[in-house]
Amino acid sequence: MSDVNIQNRNQSNGSPVQKTAVLDFYNQIPAKLRTYLEKFNLSTPQEMFDFLQPKLSTLENPYKIDNCEKASERLWNAFVNQETVLIYGDYDLDGTSGIILLYDSFKALGFQNLHYFQPSKANDGYGLHAHILERFKTEKNIDVVVTVDVGITGNAACDRAKDLGIDVIVTDHHLAQDELPNAYTIVNPNQPGDQSGLGYLCGCGVGFYLVRGLCKKWIEKGSPVPLDLKSILPYFAVATVTDMVPLVKDNRTLLKFAFESFKNVTNLGFKTLLAELNLNSKKLDTSDIGLQLAPKINAITRMSAALKPIDLFFKTSEADAKAFAKDILKLNVERKQLQEAGLKEAKAAYEEYLKTNTVDSQDHHRVFFYASENIHHGVTGLVASKMVDSFGGSFFIGAHSTDTDVVVGSSRKPDHIQYSLVDLMAISKDSWIRFGGHASAAGFEYLKSNEAAIWNGSKDFLTTAKSASTAAGAGGAISTNICIDPIALDWFDLNTHFFTWVQFLEPFGSHFPEPVFKLNKVPVLSVKVMKEKHFKLNVVNPHNREALNFVLFNSTEEQRQLLNSLNRELSICFKIKKDTFNYNQRFQFIIESIEA
Repeated sequence: MSDVNIQNRNQSNGSPVQKTAVLDFYNQIPAKLRTYLEKFNLSTPQEMFDFLQPKLSTLENPYKIDNCEKASERLWNAFVNQETVLIYGDYDLDGTSGIILLYDSFKALGFQNLHYFQPSKANDGYGLHAHILERFKTEKNIDVVVTVDVGITGNAACDRAKDLGIDVIVTDHHLAQDELPNAYTIVNPNQPGDQSGLGYLCGCGVGFYLVRGLCKKWIEKGSPVPLDLKSILPYFAVATVTDMVPLVKDNRTLLKFAFESFKNVTNLGFKTLLAELNLNSKKLDTSDIGLQLAPKINAITRMSAALKPIDLFFKTSEADAKAFAKDILKLNVERKQLQEAGLKEAKAAYEEYLKTNTVDSQDHHRVFFYASENIHHGVTGLVASKMVDSFGGSFFIGAHSTDTDVVVGSSRKPDHIQYSLVDLMAISKDSWIRFGGHASAAGFEYLKSNEAAIWNGSKDFLTTAKSASTAAGAGGAISTNICIDPIALDWFDLNTHFFTWVQFLEPFGSHFPEPVFKLNKVPVLSVKVMKEKHFKLNVVNPHNREALNFVLFNSTEEQRQLLNSLNRELSICFKIKKDTFNYNQRFQFIIESIEA
């Protein structure tokens, strides 16, 4: 993806040779995987070919996003006049990835006077802060601020910036509130009136499209583009996977190409962490990013007031990079412990609530609010997500501060329910210090003295949630994040050809979940215990006598009892993964559930 192919071209699929190639490709897809693809409105050979073999030439024109060209023109002038530019990103992994993506891109394009800032979640809190802009104006005499993954609710900060003579370019993807900030311009595909259809981009993704807009502008001005956009795709990938945005259209195309780009990462800190996790020099997938890499970097934001995740990407010595990577791994261990403790308390509180309140377990519009001084502020979102997974419904989890009256927290809801958490909080907007985010994942802050009012008000959320969901459904806003049943397999399906095609379906994520498979009457010959709660099952395929590698992680007591009864055959639901341990590639089956 160099300067010669960032322009947009339409793919011609009409030639006889192309049609033959498409049909040959289609016929190679195992029938049961073709049936899976059809569940996502992919019904023809051409549609499946385009979905599984996307091309960069089909990417949308970045100028389709409102004000992207205006922002690109302003930054061209900043480049020509050697103005001082500040990149201001959020403290989560979307914002972190966005900061380094913009910084590396701006540097490559020739910006000389460039700075960056990331607020601390513990010390600064969420948002675009006026006092930070004041400080940078005084110390660095900044002319332009480019936000990433933040700013759409930064009204006060943008007003102050205007007083200071600073042009603020807001790039964000969060939902706007009633009044937009008075910025120089706003690049947000989710702002009212934007018709780009790119609202599925994460914050870093919007930043990536701004960079594509800059490359386009540089070409228009006759200036060279010394930037290979593939080099910044790993940042895009980390943000896109972890922010759980829909993996559709351009998101899917870019992520498919990004997996290969991780092999060529040159950023010292990033490369060192990948090596510590044994993720260097390999083609990554969404599981590697979402389960192995991202939680480690996110642990910095969640657990440390002194360190910031962006620090990882600005290490200049191998010793510092390695020490920082070790610190990250330690913080992640601490994060896991606090998450487990917080989840245990929240579950106990909800189960106590159920004793005195009648709740329909099938009603996913249920709302539960809980805050405690025992829950760490860095894991409220993780706890809320786990509560949704365990019980359904929406959960608001808050953390009381021991030294201030401010409570910070996070809310989560099932993706397939249509109402917006931001809209729910807007019902009692005067009770919160601030709130915002996405329809299914949002953050909030409030004064402890307002907790009773918020709790009482949350009881009205249920009615509003149901009416909002009904209205969204009536308006045709039907979620494509549908529930997919496991794919029933026969023993003869279990072969390398089938396994390889499962991997080729990547990337998996929101709106295209990883397929789950099911085998019935599986004879388990023996079971090996690994670290108490993990099990390896010895199974032989009766079709060809090949040994199959089934693994069960974090087993429940009920599952352990089933596995102790080896004289019975089991029904097993599982995912198919490629195992590259010790560089020996093989396939293994990760068990999702087992039944007698």
